[in-house]
Amino acid sequence: MPADRSRVLRVAKARLDQWMREMISDGTIRPSDPKLTSAAIFGALNWIPFWKHKDSAVTASDIRDEFTVLIDGALRKR
Repeated sequence: MPADRSRVLRVAKARLDQWMREMISDGTIRPSDPKLTSAAIFGALNWIPFWKHKDSAVTASDIRDEFTVLIDGALRKR
C-alpha cells in the first residue's frame, strides 16, 4: 500500500477510535474502559475478512445485522 494511502487509513482509524472512546467517556453508551471497549469492537470488525469466506452461506447483510444486535446490546445503557 502506498505510504500516503496508509497514512490516510491510520488517521481515519485514529478518529474512529477517539470517537468511540469519547462516547464511552461522556456516558453516551454503557460505562466501560474506553480503550478496551474500542479495541474489542474494532478487533471484532477487523477479523470479519479472515473468517468470512466468499463461498459461505452467511451474507454481508447477515453479518451486519448480527453484529449490530450484539454490539448494540453490549453497549446500550441499562
